Amino acid sequence: MLPFGKIPDSGQNPAENGSPSFRRVNLRIHGIRCRGCERHVRQILEKVPGLLGGEIHGNEGRATCFEPEGEDLRDLIRKRLNESGFEVEQISHEEIAG
Repeated sequence: MLPFGKIPDSGQNPAENGSPSFRRVNLRIHGIRCRGCERHVRQILEKVPGLLGGEIHGNEGRATCFEPEGEDLRDLIRKRLNESGFEVEQISHEEIAG
């Protein structure tokens, strides 16, 4: 697992501490073959404006990241990863209860 950015605490209630609401973005990525690929994916995701952080699980070919509620960064994430030679096989949102 390779973390990046600030990973929100899924148990936090954003309304209580003034933090923005967020949701999880789950990715299935083809082409992560080594630690270098994992770091490359991290660098790409760190540059997506609005992403709060996440984790890359290269050995499982997946990543999880977090975006602010009301944003939909899936197309931009897919575009950036595909342009860099990775294939996003699946991308979905998961609401996080606050």
